[in-house]
Formats: sequence, C-alpha cells, structure tokens
Amino acid sequence: MMEICKIMMESSELVIKQNVLQNNSKIHEADHVHVSKLNFITYMIIAPIIIAISIIGDLLTIITLNHPTMKRKKDIYIFLSFLALTDLVTFLYFFCPIICYSPILWILDFRHCSQLAAFYYAHIAFPLSNALMGASVWVVILMTLYQFKAVCYPLHSQSRSIQTQRKFIYLLFLAIYFCNFCIYAPWSQKKIVYEASFF
Repeated sequence: MMEICKIMMESSELVIKQNVLQNNSKIHEADHVHVSKLNFITYMIIAPIIIAISIIGDLLTIITLNHPTMKRKKDIYIFLSFLALTDLVTFLYFFCPIICYSPILWILDFRHCSQLAAFYYAHIAFPLSNALMGASVWVVILMTLYQFKAVCYPLHSQSRSIQTQRKFIYLLFLAIYFCNFCIYAPWSQKKIVYEASFF
C-alpha cells in the first residue's frame, strides 16, 4: 500500500499536504477534469446542503416520534423513528467533518497515504457504510410487511398485547442490525491484495 502512495505522490500534481492527502486522479485529461469538477460540485457543494437538511429532518422526526403522546399511538412510529435514526447515523458517518478519513474524500479521489488510512478504508469504512445502508433498506422492508399484516389481517394484529408487539418489533430491529453487520464483517477481513498497473 505504501508503494501505491509513493506512486501517487510522484505522479500527481495536486498535493494538499505532503504525505498525507493526495489526489489520485490524472489531471491532464480533459474529460477527467470535467468529471472531477462535477464530483466537486456534487459532493462538496450540493450534497452537504441536502445532507444538512436531511440531518435536521431526521433529528426532528426522532424527537417528534419519541414524544410520549406519539409512543402510545401506533407501532408504525417505532419503525419510522428507527428509520430516521439509521439514516441519521449514515449521514453523520459519511459527511461528518470531524472524521478526517471521511468516505466522501475517497469519492473525490483524495486519499490519505498512511497505513492507518489504508486499514480504515479497507476494513472499517466501506463495510460499515454498506451495513448502515443495508439496515436502512431492511427497516423499510419490515415497515412494509408490518403494514401489510395490519391491513390484510387486522384482527390478528389486535390479538396480541401492545407490549408484546413492541418487544417483537425491537427484537426485529436488533436482528436487522446484527445480521447486517454480520454480513459485512467478513468483507472487512478480506486480505487479498491486487496488483495495480499504472500507465
């Protein structure tokens, strides 16, 4: 990995901080310049605005749906609050400026050239981001199935007590998060190194 960083440092013209942050792109190609500008506009200007609005919306959703009067109403609010919580964690993970190894820098072709950064990107960043996004998808699927059961079998859903139903929902959420992280955990242990050919 250190050899790749050395090649990147020698071939790249855009150097942010020596030996720490490099642009891994070929800036000489005209097409790549346009794509690079488009990525910059998309991920550094537009995306933070959308993500900031989404974070505010998720926070307001969590606060509203966890109010005591809302908790007593319907179980669907539990699904919506867990969905908002999962999305909030995903947004904060991807775009949090506090994390110096943010995955958004990887998309913009800025890569930290250190062993710690290589370990983080390979074994933590991508498996964690996929697990969080997968958990969000499974929450939506469970919410859909729960609504299907409530519409098609209304008497069956009323036969159980509210506390039993809510315990079952919380167990489903624990299973979702546990299974998603277990699915992507082996991916974080991949140790196959591929040779890269440079032109």
